[in-house]
This record gives sequence, C-alpha cells and structure tokens, in this order.
Amino acid sequence: MLLGLLTGIACVAHASVFHDDEARCIRVVDFPEDTPCTLERLLYMDRLCGWGKVVYEQDTDTYIITGDLSVGSNDGTDSCFQIGSRRHPRETLVMRGNLVVHPYWIEGENREEVHWKAPEAVNRLTIGVPGEDSVAAALKFDDKAGAGYTLSLGAYRAADGTLKRGHGGQLHVHYGAITSATAKPDGEFGSKSGVGGMHLGGDSVVLDHATLSWMAGAATYGMGHNAMVHDSLFDHVGTATINGKHDLVGCTFSNCEVAIKDYGSLDAVLTDCVLQGNEHNWTLTYSDKGLVCIDCAYDQPRKGNVYQCWENTRTGQTQYPSFISKRHIVVEVVDEAGKPVPEALVKVRCEQETTEIAENATQETSKLGRTPAKGEDGAILLVEVVKQATDVPNQPKVTEFTYSIEASAEGFAPAKLQRFQPIQSWQVVRIVLRKQDAG
Repeated sequence: MLLGLLTGIACVAHASVFHDDEARCIRVVDFPEDTPCTLERLLYMDRLCGWGKVVYEQDTDTYIITGDLSVGSNDGTDSCFQIGSRRHPRETLVMRGNLVVHPYWIEGENREEVHWKAPEAVNRLTIGVPGEDSVAAALKFDDKAGAGYTLSLGAYRAADGTLKRGHGGQLHVHYGAITSATAKPDGEFGSKSGVGGMHLGGDSVVLDHATLSWMAGAATYGMGHNAMVHDSLFDHVGTATINGKHDLVGCTFSNCEVAIKDYGSLDAVLTDCVLQGNEHNWTLTYSDKGLVCIDCAYDQPRKGNVYQCWENTRTGQTQYPSFISKRHIVVEVVDEAGKPVPEALVKVRCEQETTEIAENATQETSKLGRTPAKGEDGAILLVEVVKQATDVPNQPKVTEFTYSIEASAEGFAPAKLQRFQPIQSWQVVRIVLRKQDAG
C-alpha cells in the first residue's frame, strides 16, 4: 500500500522528476546546486513509474534516454543536473532526443515584464567536476534519423512548434565532452540548416577543458560575452564560434568548417589558441571590429580565410572587419660579457605608426636583465600584422609592422635594434650594452 502511494506521488506532474506524456519529455525541476539531479535518479524514477524511457548500460556507465529531457522551469526554483562525478568518472548520457536547459523567465509567462525584475534562478547542466581532470563525463546525441537533436539553453520548442525564448539557462563543462554518438563524417548531431548546432543563449556558459566535437552547425550560437572558455577543443564542428564579444584562451580549433565566424557582430579575442586543419580559420564579413589573435598559431586553411566589407543599412556606413595578430616579446639586456644588466630602461616604438600601438612599451629590466616574461604582468605586446577587408572581396589591406627597440642603463652607451618584426611569440630579443668611456 505504501509503495503504491509513493509511486503515485512520484509520477504526478508536481514531482521533481516527471514525464510529460504530451511533450514526450522527462522534466527535472527543483534541484538546488548542492543536491543536483543525477542520471541515477532518472533511472530510478523511470523504473519506479514505468516510463520505459531510460536504459542503463552498466559496463560503460552509460544512460540512454529516448525522448527529450528538460532541466528547470520558470517557476522560481533552482534546477541543476549533473553528469559525471568522482564516483562515476566516465559517466555518459546518450540522448535520443533534445536536451533543454529551461529559462527562468519567459516573456508573457512570468508576471515580471522584463527579466531583470524577476528573481534570478539557476537552471544548470553540469558535465564533469571543476578541477578534477580524472572525471571525463560525456553528453552524446544519437540522431540516426537526422532529426537535429541538440542542446539548447534559454530556448525551447513549445507544443505548437514555436520557439520560446527567455532568460536563464546554464551550461558548465569541466574536462567533459559534448559530441555525437556516431563520431564520424555524416554522423554529426545538430542541424546544418540556419545556424544549427547548439543554442547557448543562456546566462552562464563555462567551457573548462571541454571538448565539443562532431556537430553540424554552430557550436556556441548565442553564447554571451560573459562566457568563460579556456583550454577547450572544438573539433569537427560546423562553426566553433559565431558573432559576439568573446575572450577565448588556450583553445584548439581543428577540422572545422569555420573556426571563427562573423555574422554581424564579431568582436573576439583569442589568446594562446591553435587553429589547424580547418576549411576556414575565420570569415570576416560584417562587423566593424573582427578578430584579434594574441600569441596564436594558425595554418593555411583549406579554403582560405574570407574578408569582405558590408554596408550597414542602419547607419549608412560601410564596415570593414579586420584580423589583427599580436605577439609578446621579452627583451634581454646584457653587457659585452653576456652578463645581465638590471634596471636597464627599454623602449619599444613602432616604425610605421604615428600613434603608438605597442603595449607596455617602456619597461625596466629585472635582476635577470629581462623585461616581464610569460606569466608576469606588464609583458611587451606588439602588433604583428593587420589584415582589413576592403571594397574588393578577399583582397584585404595588409599592414605588417616593425619596431625599434632601445635599451639604456647607467654607465653604458645606449643601443638600438631596428626593423624588428614580432613573428614569434615570446621571442627573447637580446640587446648588448657596451661600457661607456669615462669622461
């Protein structure tokens, strides 16, 4: 009798985990950050209620869900879902349907007219554990029918098929992966129509040593400027990053159709990133800004990079997006015997520009006779090259920069190096000072 009562309670729509028969969707609601819902709980509820939607393969610690999964609601509660843990370091979820992280505010459904007046709630999908590289959890999409199954934050399809957008929805990936269950050509998940891929238009995206792979369309469409993306791999995706103001650090972009795409508002900075084996490393076609690469490595893409201008009909101005490469250098000042000269004054000046484009251009050497090195504040940063779109497609204006580097110290004659080109990141540039003649 008691078991029957508990089963009935667990299966009603107001429970924390329930199946929405009309939408063919498992819904997870009201799980705070300190007690997130887990795949184990989903399996338990599936068996308890007899949904027949969750299958568990113990040998690989893999859960397979047939149908959609929705995390969170706009009822003011926090709803968090966890894949992977220290106890389950290789836990995997295979979705034969869509996974939606629900917004906490939806226009017309919440009493607040605008999202910033609504109480903030956390609806979050977490894959992996922060700081735990031994936990390599995964989310995979099994879409053999080509239905376009994918992950969405802050947006979902209503029963009538219309796309509902709101505010909220989070994705945090730590040492985890989002990929296709069929990791090979023509096995990608997502859709090639429109921007396709994943919709990450929520209020928090963290990609920390994450892998996003085997995906059609855009991997990070809608990702906000407050996203934290570092040390992550984008491999075999349609477009890794599209539009917006982004700072990506230590990432690798490989085998992409387009690694960095300008679709109207690109203002991205890549630092210590690698772009290799892509059809296009970047396509710059609309923005009045573009892409800045700092200490990045990139090869010649198979189909080249794209540069073209665009007339902004709103402003009447033509916009010319640009690619800028910058590289840090270290200046080492020594005497004629090769010994470091501490407290030497180093000045770097661009030889092409009337306005200075060198950053941290005036420095004093350390006890080792060097200006700040990698990992230290105030390192010298120089523009290597600027390629800006012109009125002729794919014929950018190319400006390469050279610099003069001057060093001086008490008791030494000043010395200057000219026509220096910063083509190698963190190159150590040596300047030799000679003792000044007395008198």
